[in-house]
Amino acid sequence: MDMVLFLGKLQSWFNIFYIFILPFLGGIQLRLLLRRRKYAWVLTAVFGILAVSLLWWVKTTPQRGYEGPGLFSLQLLLITLGSLLTGLACRLKLNKK
Repeated sequence: MDMVLFLGKLQSWFNIFYIFILPFLGGIQLRLLLRRRKYAWVLTAVFGILAVSLLWWVKTTPQRGYEGPGLFSLQLLLITLGSLLTGLACRLKLNKK
């Protein structure tokens, strides 16, 4: 019985990691890879537009209980947030020099 409880908690931690933490870290990594480019902000804008469009899709979904678009929109929002915060940090670092 203890093994079943452990595996259930482990699955919960994996869900949290894949839904919340990994997309946020992915947004940070993508923005850091493109920080030397002139138009790196376009990546953040594209992710933001995709997140808003998926949120609209979730709102208009006729069948409740299908959480796919909701999870995708949450992940895209976290990618956008990670990319935006990294862009702001890079800009503040450049302005300090």
